[in-house]
Amino acid sequence: MDAGVVYAIRIFRRPADAPADWSALYLQCRAPDTPYLGVLLPVEGDRWIVGVGGMRGGEPAPGEAGFARQLELLRDPRMREALTGAEPLGAVRGFVPGPGVPRHYEQRSPEGLVVLGDAACTFDPVYGQGISVAALEARELRRAALRYGGIGPATARAARRAVAAVSKNAWAMSSAEDVRFAATTGGPSGALLRAQHRFLDRVLAGAASDPRVTAACHEVMSLVAPPTALFRPAVLTAVLRSG
Repeated sequence: MDAGVVYAIRIFRRPADAPADWSALYLQCRAPDTPYLGVLLPVEGDRWIVGVGGMRGGEPAPGEAGFARQLELLRDPRMREALTGAEPLGAVRGFVPGPGVPRHYEQRSPEGLVVLGDAACTFDPVYGQGISVAALEARELRRAALRYGGIGPATARAARRAVAAVSKNAWAMSSAEDVRFAATTGGPSGALLRAQHRFLDRVLAGAASDPRVTAACHEVMSLVAPPTALFRPAVLTAVLRSG
C-alpha cells in the first residue's frame, strides 16, 4: 500500500535562546483533511534535524521555498516559531520512501533463508516503526538460534514464523491509519476497519486527558505492548467515557 509520503529534511543550528531540554517536537498529520507533518529532533553539535512532509496531495515542493511553505501548512505554529533565528547548516534534501510492502517469507522461502527489517516488511515511516520492528525481529532470530542450538534449517523456519508474527501488529496499525487518507492506494477496508477507526478516535481523545489512556496508547504505539493493552478494564472504561 502507498500513502504517497514525501519528506524534506534540513539541519539547523539550535538558537541560543531555545529550550535546551527538548527531546522532540512532532506534529502529526490528521486524517482525512490534514496530510501535513513535521518533526524536530535535537542531534549532536548543538543542532536540530528538522523534517517536514506530507501524504499524497500534501507533499512538500522541492527546495527552500517548498520547505518554508510546508512549515506554514502545519496545523500548529510551534515548529515554525522554534526555527525563528535558527541557522540553516545545509541544503534541503528530499526523501520518497515508497510503498509499504509485507513479504510473507514464512509462507514460502528458500530453505535456510531468514529475512529481517525492511526486506521483510516495509512500513510507512510516518509512524516510526521500522527500526523497532527490526530489533524485535533480531530478538526472535536470537531466540530461535538459542532454541535450536545455532544456525540451521530449523532455526530459519522458526525465525521466519516469528518475524511474521512480530511485524503483524505494526503493519496492521500503520496500514489502518494510512487508508484514512483518500489518496492512499491499497490497504484494508470494510466494516471492521471502520469500527477500528471509531475506537481509535476515542482512544486518542482519551489520551489527551486521561493518563491511563495516554500510557497505554504510548506503549502500543511504541510496540512495547500489544494492541490488546487498550482493552484493559481501566483503560477501556476511560476510553468509553472520553466519547
